Amino acid sequence: MLKIVDLFDPTRYVEAAEYLAFWKHFFVIFKGWWPRILASVSLFFAFWTGVYRRRVLLGIFFFSLAIIFAYLSGILKLMGI
Repeated sequence: MLKIVDLFDPTRYVEAAEYLAFWKHFFVIFKGWWPRILASVSLFFAFWTGVYRRRVLLGIFFFSLAIIFAYLSGILKLMGI
């Protein structure tokens, strides 16, 4: 019997090696100078939208992105990715 959860399993549609390769290429964003640039741009947009445009929720969203880009690279290094 097919469960609804099985429909969301990506290994049913893609091989495991290809799935892992995708995520390794995706997390390249968090290594090197990319996270610094993305965090800086996100921080700029956080202040611009939160203070200048007075859209606080959008400012909080961009600030959260800046935190993710700034700290996720260190967490990934600790995990060995």
